[in-house]
Amino acid sequence: MQSGKLIFTAFCVIVTVSCFDSRIEQRDAWRGLAVENAQREDYKKALERVDRVLETDPENAQAWFSRAGICLFLAKYDEAVEACNRGLVFEPNNEAALWIKAGTLHVHSGDYEGALDTYNRLVEVDGKNPDLWLARGQVLQALGKHHEALASLETAIELKPDYVLAWGLKGDVVQLGLGEYEDALEYYDYALNLDPANEYVWCSKGVAWANLGRENEAIECFDRALRINPEYAEPWSGKWATLAEAGKYEEAVQCFDHLLALEPGKADTWKTKGDLLYAYLEDYEEAVLCYEEALALNPDDAQAWYFKGGALEELGDEEDAISCFDRAVELDASCTGAWSAKGEALINRGAYEEAVACLDHALELEPDDTGTLLNKGAALIYLERYEEALPVLAQAIAVDPEYADAFLNVGAAHFFLGRYEEAVAYVDRALALCPEDVGGWVSKAEALRFLDRYEEASACCDRALKLDRRDVAALAAKGHLLEDIGQYEKAAACYDQALKLDPEDRGIWRDKAVVQYFRGKYDSAAAAANEAVALGGAPYDYLFLFIFKSAAGAGTTGVLEPALRADDHSWSYDAVRFFAGEINAEEMLAAAGTDDEKLCEAYCYLGLWHKFNGDAVASRGYFEAAVACGTKILFEYQIAAFELRR
Repeated sequence: MQSGKLIFTAFCVIVTVSCFDSRIEQRDAWRGLAVENAQREDYKKALERVDRVLETDPENAQAWFSRAGICLFLAKYDEAVEACNRGLVFEPNNEAALWIKAGTLHVHSGDYEGALDTYNRLVEVDGKNPDLWLARGQVLQALGKHHEALASLETAIELKPDYVLAWGLKGDVVQLGLGEYEDALEYYDYALNLDPANEYVWCSKGVAWANLGRENEAIECFDRALRINPEYAEPWSGKWATLAEAGKYEEAVQCFDHLLALEPGKADTWKTKGDLLYAYLEDYEEAVLCYEEALALNPDDAQAWYFKGGALEELGDEEDAISCFDRAVELDASCTGAWSAKGEALINRGAYEEAVACLDHALELEPDDTGTLLNKGAALIYLERYEEALPVLAQAIAVDPEYADAFLNVGAAHFFLGRYEEAVAYVDRALALCPEDVGGWVSKAEALRFLDRYEEASACCDRALKLDRRDVAALAAKGHLLEDIGQYEKAAACYDQALKLDPEDRGIWRDKAVVQYFRGKYDSAAAAANEAVALGGAPYDYLFLFIFKSAAGAGTTGVLEPALRADDHSWSYDAVRFFAGEINAEEMLAAAGTDDEKLCEAYCYLGLWHKFNGDAVASRGYFEAAVACGTKILFEYQIAAFELRR
């Protein structure tokens, strides 16, 4: 998350309550039994007595005003305002009642328009009161009427030139309302000349310096405020925001520790600390703990659920992450980020159809969100719906013509469609935007490889490895290239190096199994295939294990059983059934239909079956048919081409 300008109001002392409290105490309205009970803090009993008076005398203005004051202390704010209104019918200029009404609307109800109307009535009654003009200025500021607010505050200062609160609030108005930070500093300095120990003004001055980008001066002001009042929380808020803006995230987190020690029950503070840990320090475990604290205080915060899910996803806990995203959209169906993040998590789990559905929800809310468009395009590519992916990615590029990842994914879609020239062109556009993107150089190498432009492909692999010599995909791409030109030993060395870095990459174990087969090391090929199976093998992994064990002359009994039990009704399941003897060649070819990739696989499997059964002529015919399908991207194509080169 980006840390923007400081927008909180540090100078936030509301003075209207104390003003109208002192005035109420001067009025005869608090006399009698009801007032005596109120002074003993027996407000409920006092309210009952006042209500009995009003039953017999509903036009008793003083009783209504007493009721208003009691309701205020009981936090019955709507009733307090209503009681004021009833009494003001009979005494429209009662100053105490007007103060109660204005203050209640201002401080407790947030009805600034109603408060302003009441303050304007008070101006007619008591226009020489600087507290009134200050309170009126606060309300005008809250309504966004900044110039009128300044005029009201200037009147307060004319009436009371040493009015520290008015000078301070005037600084707030020009800073937070008008963005005039240097003028604000002048007003804060004037206030501090009058009262050097005013922590609120020091804090506001710190905000102004922070908004001017003057980190050191801002921190000094916040520290001055804290020396005056160590229990004042706002300076810690100012410090963390200033430090975060300066990129000093560790120090910013330390500020939160102080802030939460003062205010441990604020859900937003816990959430913001979590955001800082998540977005800038990548301390996902601590971020999760902060979000849990926030949610314990406010379990209905959709954003906290969303960000907790994001942190869990970074920790690899996709199941719990998805649960958090689900909770976020239950609370707020318009939480675009949660829909999009859930889609991304589902992609990582391989649930591509569900991912597309979630991403479509997100795009209904924000049709031009480039990240969501990119992820939808990726999910469609994983689903082999390449043509559908292209317009989705084109939309992302239309929104952001410099979106390198979108160009890269367009290149991927063309690559899987066998359009290798187009793939290279789009990857080049991505690399023009991000020339140090290792993935881009790897993608270009793979596309050039299928164009038989091996020298250029090799240069791309070398560029990728120069950028990151430990990049597993770059090492695998180098292995593929060496394999294509018959340098099997060097290819195997590349795969071994990649597997040292990531021993759980099932795809590279498959690569190693195939290259060992090409080297005639059938036992080693079977061992590599077995590693792929151990990592949660798909039906294809069991197929290759069966094939390489057959090549090695080893026993194959039971090898295909786990794949047969899966019975996922996919094309690969039909291929497994063929090798298991459950269907014949014609049935397997019928299952492949007219799909070139499936036919290439089927012809390769038939070629291998005939080879293992000693029919070289039939074997060669099927290998030729596999190569004729032109699907160079498949292992089966590579095996068939190898067998024809023997």
